Amino acid sequence: MKLGIRPEAEQDLAEASNWYSRHGDRVKQRFVARIEATLDRILRKPGQFPHGKAQLRRASVREFPYSIYYRAGENEIIVFAVLHHSRDPAVLGGRLN
Repeated sequence: MKLGIRPEAEQDLAEASNWYSRHGDRVKQRFVARIEATLDRILRKPGQFPHGKAQLRRASVREFPYSIYYRAGENEIIVFAVLHHSRDPAVLGGRLN
């Protein structure tokens, strides 16, 4: 299975990583490790996470208030967003085009 991360999701990750880096390298490293672990879980079993809006699935990141929003196809998983739980998921609507 191939993993594709949309530029908007890359930007989400960069912003979150920068925020956590201001709280120390160890916190940022733990955040990045949890994101990677969540992506690994998605790749191993993409259907295990619930559907949300627009047939996107949502995987919560352990220890951090973030979710990864993705769509799984036959051969590829596309990540559309990595959002803090306080953000309105309606922002996803503009990312699906």
